[in-house]
Amino acid sequence: MLSLIPLVLSNWRVFLYGGTAIALGLWAWHEYDAILAKGAQQAIEKVEKDNAKSGSAADAGEAEVKACYARGPRFSWDRTRSVCVGS
Repeated sequence: MLSLIPLVLSNWRVFLYGGTAIALGLWAWHEYDAILAKGAQQAIEKVEKDNAKSGSAADAGEAEVKACYARGPRFSWDRTRSVCVGS
């Protein structure tokens, strides 16, 4: 181990530049990974928000159809026009 000291002292610039390059590379890799994670989280949040909106719209539509059928046996739901039709 002590024999490395003259090597490091005589080539200190190589070790300094190499260490700096390695440190910068690791930092860039960390930042890239953080950006990817942030983008993935934003995409997941957008999909979850859209799913919640779709679920609310489906629940509202289901309630409208159930209300039509609850009006009595003379009423039915017209699927082509999406309206409650009474005979």
